[in-house]
Amino acid sequence: MRDLSRRVIHYGWRYDYTARTISEDLYLGELPERFADLARRLHDSTGEFEEVPNQVIVNEYEPGQGIAMHTDHRDFGPAVATISLGDSWSMDFLHERTGRKQSMLLEVGSALVLSGEARLEWRHGIAKRKTEPDGRRRSTRISLTFRTVHSRPRTSDSQDPADATAGSQGPKAAMGTAATPSEQPQR
Repeated sequence: MRDLSRRVIHYGWRYDYTARTISEDLYLGELPERFADLARRLHDSTGEFEEVPNQVIVNEYEPGQGIAMHTDHRDFGPAVATISLGDSWSMDFLHERTGRKQSMLLEVGSALVLSGEARLEWRHGIAKRKTEPDGRRRSTRISLTFRTVHSRPRTSDSQDPADATAGSQGPKAAMGTAATPSEQPQR
């Protein structure tokens, strides 16, 4: 079993980090209203989600923690969004085929929506460190990750999350920049 260094809470559906899948028996119920409202607003305002997201993962990152480079499993639909709270941390991107690298600061209150090439062909992660590249000390970051689980999720033995494929545009070109707090859904 892979041990997560960060604390996570799942709403809607629980992801099985050991089996690297999601199945009908992992359904937890409807999203709490505060998350359901944000999910509807992400769906309606971005145009990137085919359906209203029905899974939220709350991640708590303490300084020195991070998340390995990955691409969210393809079964989670065409878009994944993360809202950043607490502190601004850099997210790194790696194009699997070309090896091209980019970084983006995820500002407090911003929403990052990964779709298209950025969603499927670039890995993303957060380096485990206690300071940002500019020397600023990190403090606790909370992220709310919104994904769509279809009612009959498929299982897969592909890498967790999904495998990456070819492509050339960088994340900024494919997804734009993270939105500013004033562009965020109101909580």
